[in-house]
Amino acid sequence: EPPKTCSRCGRESRHFSSNRALGLMERVCAVCARGDCQTCRGCRKHRRVFARDANGHPLCRHCASGQPFHCPSCGEEGRRHSASECERCYRRRGVLEEAEFLASQIAAPWARSCFLEFARDYANQLLNGRARVKLRRYARFFAAVGELCTSAGELTSIATTGERTLYFD
Repeated sequence: EPPKTCSRCGRESRHFSSNRALGLMERVCAVCARGDCQTCRGCRKHRRVFARDANGHPLCRHCASGQPFHCPSCGEEGRRHSASECERCYRRRGVLEEAEFLASQIAAPWARSCFLEFARDYANQLLNGRARVKLRRYARFFAAVGELCTSAGELTSIATTGERTLYFD
């Protein structure tokens, strides 16, 4: 289907929708349908602008209230990710879910167990957006160790006596 012209802004698009909340009864392009959405300075979500802070930065309805966000999951005050969790809990949950998936790909049961224990400790550290990517690298390490050693005890013996050098890609 060829692109059509948006009746509101004149852009050509293949995706049209209406937004009755904004008073758009005719079908308009996705940009116009989102209305006055911008990235909120408080939660960094793309939301409808409710107010602006002292420096003129956009704020969503939740962040404009001025109330600090207390996470229902951990009970700490923090940056809102959603109504049910802070950004830190969201990242922690994502790392733990990724760890469960990655652990299923580690053949040696002892290495899988060690990896999951490591992942739980790792998830409780201050995490950034790249934590899940790094976790994949750690999983490859644990899988390689699991293939080279028959147990955690053998790995400890090698590490303490230096009887063999292990190389990992």
